[in-house]
Amino acid sequence: MAGMSQITALGNLGRDAQLRETPDGKSVCSFSVCANVRKGRDDTPVWFNCTLWGKRAEALGPHLTKGTMVCITGQLVPREYKGKNDELRQSLDVDVREIAFAGGRSEQPAADHPPTRQQQSAPVVDDDIPF
Repeated sequence: MAGMSQITALGNLGRDAQLRETPDGKSVCSFSVCANVRKGRDDTPVWFNCTLWGKRAEALGPHLTKGTMVCITGQLVPREYKGKNDELRQSLDVDVREIAFAGGRSEQPAADHPPTRQQQSAPVVDDDIPF
């Protein structure tokens, strides 16, 4: 039986996604996600190189912009590459199976975009609710 490694990570995109086509015409979207891992009292950033395929890549690619918070679930894919000084290196990339926008951005909203109605008003709390 073949093993499978799956990961779920919540983090912000480190750059805008890159949408392209393979030579056989399949759409592929590449992006990186940074999640913080707590080690003692410190947070250590961990980067995941992610790949999204097909129609979802086409539909979501333009919305996957730097700073967008997403939750990804996918299969870990080992990859070898040559680093500095021609040394062989390895990484674990993520072949994304599920992706959800998690709200919020690490960047401030642009001045030319007025806040949405939801951003303008605070939530209403009704003290008459019996629970």
